[in-house]
Amino acid sequence: MERFNAILTTAAGIASVAALCVTFYSIGYWIGRRRKRAAVSTHQNIYPAAVAVHNFVKASLAKSPADIDIVGYSVHALLDSLQPILRRALAAGKRVRILMLSPGSSGLLEKSALEREHHAIDIARLRERNSTQIRKTCQRLHDLAEDIRYQSNIGQVRLEVRVYNQLPIYRGARTESGDLVVGPYLIDPLRPGRDLDHLFASSGTTLDDHSDREARAFDNWYKYLWQSRSRPVGIATVLFDLYDTLIVVPPADSHAARAEMSRLIGVSEYELANYWEATRAASNKGEISSTEERFGRICQLAGKDVDIALNKRLASIEHDMLAKSIEFCPHALETLRTLRNKGYQIAVSSNSSASAVGAINASGVGSNVDSICLSFEVGELKPSAEMYTRPLEALGSTPSQSVFVGDGANDELRGAKGVGLTTVCVGGSAAGREAADFTIRDLDELVAVLERLPTLSAGLKREA
Repeated sequence: MERFNAILTTAAGIASVAALCVTFYSIGYWIGRRRKRAAVSTHQNIYPAAVAVHNFVKASLAKSPADIDIVGYSVHALLDSLQPILRRALAAGKRVRILMLSPGSSGLLEKSALEREHHAIDIARLRERNSTQIRKTCQRLHDLAEDIRYQSNIGQVRLEVRVYNQLPIYRGARTESGDLVVGPYLIDPLRPGRDLDHLFASSGTTLDDHSDREARAFDNWYKYLWQSRSRPVGIATVLFDLYDTLIVVPPADSHAARAEMSRLIGVSEYELANYWEATRAASNKGEISSTEERFGRICQLAGKDVDIALNKRLASIEHDMLAKSIEFCPHALETLRTLRNKGYQIAVSSNSSASAVGAINASGVGSNVDSICLSFEVGELKPSAEMYTRPLEALGSTPSQSVFVGDGANDELRGAKGVGLTTVCVGGSAAGREAADFTIRDLDELVAVLERLPTLSAGLKREA
């Protein structure tokens, strides 16, 4: 009995010590929070989110209508609060620019990676949720613009909507007259580095150093997103042709390889060129499954005996030539990287044989695009509709949200237009240029064309 009492006494002592530790921890935690709040309160321009937004709207309504810039994750939550100044600005002919996070952006994937273990958020579900919010926001903005056009009897509403490809850092709004409301997003939810309260500033307000830094950082971040990391909301995907649009084989290298092949086969270069062309369609449709098999077919057409070792050697010459000689067309790589930074999805559709796989890997195209559709894998050739719809479906995109870019060979531009894509011809023949919606001389002109494409109503309806 005495031993049992001793055990109880010891347990009670341990429990008391534990309770004391918890008490001290709680006291320290609440003291820390009070100190944190006290530190925040020293910044006279920091308010709870709802108060800051209310002050911003009130200050803006007290002045003449002005241009407005808005940025957020989906902007959906801000629309109700900001609608009075949005309506007034648009009806007065002022410009309203809105930035929302792109559903497929690298920023969203980075945020998902940070949150996955902490909140068990699935990337696909998070992307779909964000995409749904963007569609709802676009529909609301479209309805707002149409209502203002009708009520105010004006021909054009200056509403520009873009989606950005970057980790979300701020949400907020600013006006040309100098009013500002901005709040930070958490970059790492496990280690919050900034307060979640919002900064409000009106024109003529004197800001402390902390608030002034936040205001300037927000302004610079918005400008950077708008110029370098965003795209119009109506266009999501750019679908490229491959050969003579993104990559090219220098004629001198190709000629040298063909001369060696014709010598080994025992035919003239002219004959080899004819046999190569005669097997092109079957090879590109996958009816001839490999480069070795294609050379076997060429040897048969030339009346030569079947020689497996020779076919392998000929295929090796072709593959080595492509691996060493393939190069990007002028400005192609820079254009792909710019489009990726702006948040466009990038796909490739090409009438190609099995040898194109090595060319794609050697050129670096594969690491700069999101989806590749090659005709020998599909069993169809452009201008077949499947050569356009399959790569778009792989990215969850639609023809109305997409642009096709090519040199116009194989009647590819007509096929793209038939599916519903906007078409851009790069150089190309007169027939190709005639079939295109836009013609450019070089790929470095493509981004400027994409910036002009979506109109207000078409752009917003497409995303919706």
